[in-house]
Amino acid sequence: METLRTLDYLAPLHNPHNVTGVTAASNIFPDALQVGVFDTGYHSTLPSRAYTYPLPRHLATRYRKYGFHGISHRYVVQQAAAYLGREKINAISFHLGNGCSVTCVKDNQSIDTSMGYTPLAGVPMATRSGDIDPAIPVELAAREGYTWQEVSDILNSRSGLYGLTGSSDSLYVEKGFLKQEKEAKVSFSDILL
Repeated sequence: METLRTLDYLAPLHNPHNVTGVTAASNIFPDALQVGVFDTGYHSTLPSRAYTYPLPRHLATRYRKYGFHGISHRYVVQQAAAYLGREKINAISFHLGNGCSVTCVKDNQSIDTSMGYTPLAGVPMATRSGDIDPAIPVELAAREGYTWQEVSDILNSRSGLYGLTGSSDSLYVEKGFLKQEKEAKVSFSDILL
């Protein structure tokens, strides 16, 4: 569990809570077998061209795209293949919720995905920024005076749909869109595109 705790910074919206749950279950059911299933596993089939970042080689070997929401993407692909009556399919799978990701699938295997080294990358989400210009976090720290922890909080917890509209609730944003509220209308269309 200690090793998992050291990885909290990679997925701060999920890892700390999952470790707390596992610890609580261990205390309540000390003899129960617990199994960890990591949703990055489905993306282990990514080819190197998809998982390698264009960084200097000594860094590119340490930082790579892992992808997330793999459990969801695998399930969607399996269900789509069954529905189509095919053993294998090529598809684009969307995981849409508070966290969002897109995965390109060939023969039921992930060959590219929108999330990267952390779940922060990719399309905008409820509170996560998704992909932004990499210079923005540097500017926030160097010129705006934010600490790196504050920058992480901004990008993980105060951006995305929440940053654009003041709410991470997609129903609020949708209702605002339908009412033609300017703030929600612009933000909703930006998120869709």
